[in-house]
Amino acid sequence: MDNKQRKVLTSAIYGFILGSFFPLISIIYELVQSGSKFSFPTLWALHANQPLLFIIDLFPLIFTPFFALVGDQTARHEETTSQLDEQLKGKAAQLQNEHYFLEALINSSFFAVVRLDNDHIIISCNPAFEELFGYTNEEITGKYLDNLIAADDLLKEASAISQLVATGNITRKVSQRMKKDGSLVDVEIVGVPVFVGGEQIGILGLYHDISQRLE
Repeated sequence: MDNKQRKVLTSAIYGFILGSFFPLISIIYELVQSGSKFSFPTLWALHANQPLLFIIDLFPLIFTPFFALVGDQTARHEETTSQLDEQLKGKAAQLQNEHYFLEALINSSFFAVVRLDNDHIIISCNPAFEELFGYTNEEITGKYLDNLIAADDLLKEASAISQLVATGNITRKVSQRMKKDGSLVDVEIVGVPVFVGGEQIGILGLYHDISQRLE
């Protein structure tokens, strides 16, 4: 017997017991009121005088299938909930694996990569970003990217790139960005919007040092 059948049977038994309670109490009440002793002729006489007792006697037959139906619906609901929980756990595990994969990919990339939220606030950066710009991950986390590495005369350009990426567009640009020591470095910039389930959850900024190539 599976869990669903057990649930239906248990509910049906409960319904039968509960339904039997009403005719039992009714008979006891009528016997006490009339001062009669329990016997089948007495029961018949009580029913003849109180036709409502015939309806009350049907309560076990009414309650049993009703509670069995409730048990069936409860079992179905629990089964559906369990399936949804399993799907959510599987989806969560998949997203977690994808997260670890993305982290490993970013950290091992020779591109300087910075992760941003949709407001262009830095979440983290990879070692290549630290090496290129001279900042540690702890120093820049929570900072606004454009104010950090865009020189004053390039801030408008950087903001324009950020706005394009914020609208879901992959953006590419060759320009200059400022290191921690104030010096400028020639970089190729790629802004990539990150989507999960059709919803943009953040941005990846990729910077490639092209100084030697330009020279």
